[in-house]
Amino acid sequence: MSLSTPLTRVYLGVTVNSKLRCNQHIDQISAVANRMLGFLRRTLYRYLQHLKEKTYKAIVHPKLKHCSSIWDPHQQKYIDKLEMIQRRAA
Repeated sequence: MSLSTPLTRVYLGVTVNSKLRCNQHIDQISAVANRMLGFLRRTLYRYLQHLKEKTYKAIVHPKLKHCSSIWDPHQQKYIDKLEMIQRRAA
């Protein structure tokens, strides 16, 4: 293994590298949340708005917030990436 490549580990569902950066984790959860959101849109397009909202809050939102106090992004590009998912859901 090269010294320039940080070692990546998963602790309690949070992906952290040896430099304590969570950018890979944010990329992973945003990809999963986007897939879940797409699935919900394809599946629930005929349902009432409040049912769609409850389903989003039950399935997608917890994935975005899991251990967020640990990996809370401080770089604007990661904040924007997560907020884009929230805006798409709205």
